[in-house]
Formats: sequence, C-alpha cells, structure tokens
Amino acid sequence: MNRLIEHIIRFPKRYIAIMLLVTLLMGYFASKVTINPDIETLIPKDDRLSELMEVYDTGTSDFDYLALVIESEDPFQPEILAAYYKAIEKIASFEFINGSTSPFNLVTFQSSGRKIEIVAVNPASGPPETEEEIALFKKRLLSSPFAEQIVSRDGRILCTYFPSGKVEDYNATMEDLQSLVEELSRVSKTYLTGSIPFIQRILYYLTRDLVKLLSAGMAVILILFYLGFRAKRAVTLPVSVVLMGTLWSLGFMGLAGYTLTVVSIIAPPLVLTLGSSYSIHLLNQYYREAPLHAENNLWIAEATVRITKTIFLAAITTVIGFASLIPSAMKQTKEFGLSVSAGIIACALLSLFFLPAALSLLSLPREKQKNLVTQGLLARLMERIGKGVIKRRYLLAGLLLVIIVLFLITYPSLVYQTNFMKYFPSGERIIQDTEFINQNISSFQTIQITFSAPAGEENYFLKPEVLSSLASFEAQLKSIPNVRTTASLASFMEKLNEMQSGVREIPKSRGLISLLARYIKIFNEEASSSSFIGNLVNSDFTIFTISMSVYDPYTKGFLYDKDMAQLIKIVQELVDSKADPQLKPEIWGNSLRFTNLSMILSRDQRVSIVISVILVFLVSTLFLCSLYCGVMAIVPLITGVMLNFIFMVVFSIPLDMTTIMVACVAIGVGVDNSIHFLIQFQRQRAILGDNPDRVIPETMAVAGRPIFLTTLSIVCGLFVLTLSSFKPIAFFGYLISGALLSTLFGTLFILPACLSLFWKRYRVRGNR
Repeated sequence: MNRLIEHIIRFPKRYIAIMLLVTLLMGYFASKVTINPDIETLIPKDDRLSELMEVYDTGTSDFDYLALVIESEDPFQPEILAAYYKAIEKIASFEFINGSTSPFNLVTFQSSGRKIEIVAVNPASGPPETEEEIALFKKRLLSSPFAEQIVSRDGRILCTYFPSGKVEDYNATMEDLQSLVEELSRVSKTYLTGSIPFIQRILYYLTRDLVKLLSAGMAVILILFYLGFRAKRAVTLPVSVVLMGTLWSLGFMGLAGYTLTVVSIIAPPLVLTLGSSYSIHLLNQYYREAPLHAENNLWIAEATVRITKTIFLAAITTVIGFASLIPSAMKQTKEFGLSVSAGIIACALLSLFFLPAALSLLSLPREKQKNLVTQGLLARLMERIGKGVIKRRYLLAGLLLVIIVLFLITYPSLVYQTNFMKYFPSGERIIQDTEFINQNISSFQTIQITFSAPAGEENYFLKPEVLSSLASFEAQLKSIPNVRTTASLASFMEKLNEMQSGVREIPKSRGLISLLARYIKIFNEEASSSSFIGNLVNSDFTIFTISMSVYDPYTKGFLYDKDMAQLIKIVQELVDSKADPQLKPEIWGNSLRFTNLSMILSRDQRVSIVISVILVFLVSTLFLCSLYCGVMAIVPLITGVMLNFIFMVVFSIPLDMTTIMVACVAIGVGVDNSIHFLIQFQRQRAILGDNPDRVIPETMAVAGRPIFLTTLSIVCGLFVLTLSSFKPIAFFGYLISGALLSTLFGTLFILPACLSLFWKRYRVRGNR
C-alpha cells in the first residue's frame, strides 16, 4: 500500500485522470437508472399464493386500475349523469384502458311474470335524459344484485371501475385525468383512486425527495467540513470524493439493472453521507502529520498509509452491515444493500487514492490549520472526557446494564407496519378519496375461498344439496364482523330464485337451477367487462368460489398485519370445521400478500442483525489481532441498537420496509467508531505502556476528534432524510440519526469505561 500511494503521489495527474474517466463511464450507466414507484412490487412473492391465483384468478390482479366516483344528494339528475357519462367515455378512450364497469353499461336480471330477463340497467344508448329513462335507470340500478360496488345503498354515490394495462407516463396520464375530474367537479363531488393515481403520487414524492435530500445532504457536508478544518481544500476535495462515489453507486445500479424504489431511494443520500467519513479520517491524519517544511510530498503517503487500516476496516464493516440485508426476502432490500455497499467501497477507494493525489498538488497546510486538529478545543475536550470516563467507569458500566434491561422489557412491544396508506403525508388527496370510497361503496380488499368438485365432476356445483350447503357456509362467513359483503354462485341463485318465486333460497328443482345457471352464463357473456361472476364459477361448474369483501368494522378502513392475520385464522378455522374437505377448499386473494409481511420483516431483521454482528465481530477480532478487542468493538453497537429499539417503542415508531434496515446500517456504520478507537488504543498502549490513566485520555485526544466529526457529519447528513414526504424515509432518518448518536455515546463513554474496567484482563491476554 505504501508503494502504491507513493506512486500515486509521484504521478497524481495520471491517476486523477483515470478516476475521472471511470466516473464519466459510471455516470453514463447512472443515467439509465429509473424510478419504480409501485409499492406492491416490494412484497415478497408467496409461491403457494401465486400458484392459487394463477389457477383461479382471471388475471386482472396484474393490471392497474382506476375508480371514478361521484357523490351528490341526487346524482340522478340529467346534468350530473351527462357529465359523468362524458367523463367515463373520455377515460375509456385512453389507449391503456381495458373497458369499464359503470352504472351505464351494467347488465342485470329483471323479473317478467314467471320469467327472468337479462336487461341493461341503462335503458338509453347514452346517458338517460328523460324523466322516464332516469326513473327506470335508477330503479334497475338500485335493485340489481350486481350493483353493490357501483352504487351506494342510499343512491347518493355512483362508482365506475377502469381496468388498465401498464401506464408508460404516469405524470402525463394523471394530468389528463385531473382535468376531467375538475370538469366533473363542477356538478358533483368527485373522487378518484386506484393504482394509477397511487403510483403517480409515489413517483412524484420519490422524484422530489431524491433531489431535495441530495441537495440538503450536500449542503450539510459542505458546512461541517468547513467548520471542522477551516480550509477550502477540506471542503472541495471531500465533496468531490462523495459525489464521485455516489455516481459510482448509481452507475452500479444501472449496470445491474436495478431501479430506485421506496426502499432504495435513500441509497444515494446514504452513500453521499456515509462516504464523507473516510475523507474526514484521512484529512484529520493529513493535518496532524503535516510538516511545516518539506522537500517533497511523500509525507502524504506516510500519513495516508497510517490511516489506511482504519479506513479499510471501517469500509469493510460498513459493507458487512449493508450486505447482511442480502438474505432478505424482499428483492428491493437486497438491491439496496448491494448498491450502498458498492458506493461505500467506491468512496473508501477514492478517499485512499483520489484524495491524496489531489492533496499532493496543493501547497502545505498552514500551521494554524494543523494546530486546530492537534490542539484545538475539540481535541482538548476529548482528552478531558477520557479522564472523566475512568473516574466514572462503574457508573457507565451500570448504565449499560440498565439499557440491556430496558431493551428486554420494551422489545416485545415493537410494532410492525405494512399499511402503505400511512406512508403518505397527512391530507394527501389520494388517501382521502380512497378512504371515502372504501367506507361508502365497497372495500378494495377481497379474500376468495375456492372449492373444487370431487374428481372434477362436471356440473357438480349445480346440485341443490351442494349449493344449499355452500349457501349455509357463506351465511356463516357473513357473520364474521370483518366481512362486509360476500358473493358467490349460491347467493346469486338465491337472488334469482327470489325474483322468480318470491322466496330467497336455493331452488329445490335441479331443472330450475340449470335454467338459472344458463341465465348466469348468458349474463357472463353479455356483461363482458361488467361481469362480477368471472371469478366465481367456471364454465363447466367444477370450480366454485366465494368472494368476501373485508374491512375494519370500526374504522371502515383497510385490514393489515395482525388484524388481517387474525381474520384469516378465523376463516381457516371455519373452513376446517364447516366446509366439506372433499371439496378441497383453498383460501387465496391478492390482499393476502400483505398477511405474512410483518412476519417476514421480523425474520429478516433478526437474521440480518445476527449476520452483521457475527461478521463484524470476526473481522474486528481478525484485524485487531485480539479476541478481547473484538468483543469490545461490539459494546457500542449493543448500546446503539438497543437504545434505538427502546426509542421506537417509547415514541411508537413502527418497523416497516424501510425502517427494518436501521439496525443493520447502525451496526455497519457504528462499528467504524469503535474500530478507530481500538486501533488508536492499541497504538497508544504500545507507546505509553501499561497505564490506563494515560493511555485512554491520549486515545481520546487522538481518535475522539475524528470520531466525533465523522459521526456528526453522518448524523447531520442523514437527518435530512426527515425532510422526506414519505413517512418511512422520514422515520429512517430519525432512527438512524438516533442510533448513530447512541453508538457515538457508546464509543466515547461506554467503551473506554469497559476498557478501563477490564484493563488487567486485556493486559494478560496481550502478554500472551
């Protein structure tokens, strides 16, 4: 390393040119990185659930959708109906829209004497205009058994659904949709929701946050570097390093085909902030060893080599923290860990090679700048802290025990959050519209139970006794408080029989059931995109599905985490006790993808923490050549991580897809300080001998200043994440800042107290 850096010092321009060319190349690949705002892509794939959906679903779950709703005291006015019809027609004309399900194209059944007819709800070819057309339209719509998702029970709210293909430009699409909504809003209250507006708003926030967070992070770094060293070179050169490192990280993402998601959007600000710590370490050593006079610049190589071990170990342990995310079940979390790791490695290499090359082209630092590092207020303060820690070592060790006890008490109360609705800022229109529709029309969450005929017997589910049994089972499902509505072939049979005979029950006659089944098949064909029966029964009646619309009966909102898991448990128990096992009932549905997410997040966190702690311990032990020092390196991490979890419980901050990574990041980054401290501790012990009263204060004087500055720089840089509009990213900023401050406290107070307390044990092992 010494020979390599000396060669760089002798030919600095050559190496600077090479690294700038690499940066240009990585910048090209960075330009290929796109933003993926779809939150659902973050959910790990459940193979069993995916298999069931592939077998039983019609395939609509893979598409985007829209829901356009109007509300009025009387929406059945000619002006309102005409405006609503016009808006629906315009939206349906978009290339990516695959039809619509609206009050105007709904098909239903109508009783005519002893016969049942299939009729259009809307008697007109366009919007109903005359009093007679409107009256008939309203009557058919409110009495239709298939209009529960189209009209509210009081008739004040009308809803239209638009399934669609993937949209290429969400921003342009939403501009067109908003203009239609504004026009419709002149005659009635209007609500718009669906995956398209959700994705567009996420894209908006992610794009805005990326620029905002990078700009704020850069401003913080500029200020802190200047305050720490009071020199232009100590500002411009480190900033160049972190900018290049961030570009290399994005370039790696482009090469690997990764996209920026809700999880990885914080990767560039993280690299920008964390990468600055290596420059601080090198600059601190640079100013500390700068001579007043020198014939050449080879002293820079010596200073760089002296800090190489610290930078190398800090980078390795930081990478370990992020690489521990690779076993995560979420693909995007793995990509995040790899991308930040690539950026950290880039910043470390640039600090060791680009920074010395650039410094060698400049004049010697002034004596005033050197004295600021070696004899400044911060250096003197660190030495005094070191002396105070020795005097209070028992108190500080006791404080560590208190932290451990509080952690054990509070950890079981940690809350997991997978409700993406809470990710948005308060007052967000898309959230308000979605909640309104969910509370007043129909829940967007559905669960399906599918039954298969024994031996694939055709028309099995047309048998009166089978339908009666399933209708009874469906009635029991309806009694569950979380089940809002149900739909099945059996319930439709009951409604059709009521139209014909006036009795709401499954017909006793097989012939009548067959007749009604033919009506349903004809209805399914004529209704096309308006059909609600497509997923409920197949053409030969060997598959029978009950679809349940579910919600929180108290808030009328969505079910997530434990509530959804509890509902599935109740449904499964009912299936096991009441359903015929010969029918092989299967519970499935797109909403179930969130059910196990809390469990997955919890498991991923435990695995990544264990991996990162073990690897950090092994690397520290290996490079510090001491099992004792390896154990001591973990002490600040224990302090920081446990305090982090205590804060989360106290302030009710949940763990989600972003905050789940805080502990691993804190371990990887926080251990840098303890390693730097222990390296300097070993050097001072070799110089000053077996005297803790001298070794620890001197270690604090030398290592405390860069440790404090690097942590302050990182914390201030990461605290800008709290400016994010997305709550998980903002929470990540609060938590990682708190965790790193806690590890700083552990390094400057708990670690030296433990070293002093167990000094003799270290001395014995050192002699061995």
